[in-house]
Amino acid sequence: MVFSAYAAMSDNPVLLSDPLGDTVRIHFRVGFLGLGGKRTVNYENGKVTNTDGSAYAEKTKGFLKRTVNALDNIRTGGANGQKLVTDLQNSSEYTNIVKGSSNSYIEYDTRLKLENRVSWNPSSTEGGLDIHGSRSVSSFIGLGHELGHSHDKITDDQIDYRTWFTMKEASGKNINIPNAERYSTHWENLLRSENNLPLRQYYGVDNTTGSPIGRGDILIPGTRYNANYVIYVGGIPIPVIKY
Repeated sequence: MVFSAYAAMSDNPVLLSDPLGDTVRIHFRVGFLGLGGKRTVNYENGKVTNTDGSAYAEKTKGFLKRTVNALDNIRTGGANGQKLVTDLQNSSEYTNIVKGSSNSYIEYDTRLKLENRVSWNPSSTEGGLDIHGSRSVSSFIGLGHELGHSHDKITDDQIDYRTWFTMKEASGKNINIPNAERYSTHWENLLRSENNLPLRQYYGVDNTTGSPIGRGDILIPGTRYNANYVIYVGGIPIPVIKY
């Protein structure tokens, strides 16, 4: 029996965690048009505090409120969401959530000087192609996907940027999709499943042919099994994760 590249995680990256600290942080602006300045708070199990541990006395609204609600949705939707948020809260590394025009994750944002920077657009409801061919999804799932990248980093202090597959952008340019997306889309489908949302079938969409084509299988077609976490028995891939 030969194991896949993720065998070190028992073919399930969700099994590992890092039990230290209290370090999910939300960065936001206050006042009219954000002119009141920048604020940062810690999030823990639905509560926000100032970074020194004191109570946050101002009204929770705007991006802060939407982020707290999204984290609450992830945390209370089921056991996997609770584990994702709890592991991030308990990590010795910060996960820093900021408002962005799109959803993304980088290990270190040199401009903002933030580690594990998660950019989230709370108004975005567009995701990857699901099993019904739709790209519409609740915005908290997009946040959960990016938090999956941060979880990848805090688990063993490394992210696999080796190429998973190559696809074309709308411009026709080839882009390499890293293995790290297999990890985060696994988290995403765990969240989708326990919140009774359609599973994500593909990572990307190729629009260069005139009609959208899914690229990067996340599920074995026609099943609820993950296509990327398998064991090999006699050279035959056997799926091990079902959503």
